[in-house]
Amino acid sequence: MKFLSVVFTAALLIIAGCDGSPQGTDSNEITLHTALAAKVRGLDPGDIGDTTSSLVASQIFECLYQYHYLKRPYELIPQLAADMPQTSEDGLTYTIKIKRGIYFADDPCFEGGKGRELKASDFVFAWKRIADIKYLSKNWWIFDNKIVGLDEFREYTKGCKRREDVDYSRSVEGLQTPDDYTLVIKLKKPWPQITYLLAHLPTAPIAKEAVDYYGKNIMNHPVGTGPFRLKLWNRGSYIELVKNLNFRDEFYPSEGEADDLAKGYLVDAGKKLPMVDRILMMIVQENPPRWFLFMQGKIDAAGIPKDNFNEAIDQRGGLTAQMQKRNISLRIFRDPSSYWLG
Repeated sequence: MKFLSVVFTAALLIIAGCDGSPQGTDSNEITLHTALAAKVRGLDPGDIGDTTSSLVASQIFECLYQYHYLKRPYELIPQLAADMPQTSEDGLTYTIKIKRGIYFADDPCFEGGKGRELKASDFVFAWKRIADIKYLSKNWWIFDNKIVGLDEFREYTKGCKRREDVDYSRSVEGLQTPDDYTLVIKLKKPWPQITYLLAHLPTAPIAKEAVDYYGKNIMNHPVGTGPFRLKLWNRGSYIELVKNLNFRDEFYPSEGEADDLAKGYLVDAGKKLPMVDRILMMIVQENPPRWFLFMQGKIDAAGIPKDNFNEAIDQRGGLTAQMQKRNISLRIFRDPSSYWLG
């Protein structure tokens, strides 16, 4: 018998301040340089199943809900939703209001290249797409036998010869949009965990225009509502994200845990997000090269490899004098990890 054990491990991260942009970019821009430990497989949220791709795509796409950045224990708060869901007494119907004035990033898939406003129907389209057997999503487990009529929609897609033959306008009883800003979900049976799953990246809304325009190549052309958009992707080498100019006004939280102020986590309270203009993510799959790049000032943050631990951390558990002289800061946090045992 298998069971899931969730444990917390201490993680160490050292951070150097973001410097100016490299040659060839606006000197007034702020660029965050990071390194990814694995290759990005694709940026289509409905089919993402690995952590590295999720890390990148979560800068481009958003969900109905998210976790508060600072509060512990983890607190679920609205992201694209206007509020927490209204739930019927029997626990079978969830009504969710969508924030107004949220726009997809500008992209050639839209008329005139201008991103349109997010609608409740974009969630329905995205979830039907996951149910589509022709799409072969890794994330059908989220909705399997949960929403009234969605399993029947999946069965219907099995009878379609081609992906292009699937009619996404086909009604699903458990996914209704009374207006552009209201999403009603009807469940087969009570599912209290649904709100947490609606903070999971694969449930992010997708614009049908993007899927129609890019087809199977949509995994290389993400179009979302998040703070960044994809500019360049040199597979196996680097990914460059730039600020989404259509991103709404969002601000860094002004409250968190009791000791967050002392730790410096509230220094940026109230600042408009995102606070950088550009993110350059290098693909560096081994720990020693990532550490070397950090020490050379090529990336702004890095985990501490075990072979370099004494170089970075002194006997009291703080940064060594060498690190402090370089204006490097240390962040220690508890990182949840999951292990399957059998």
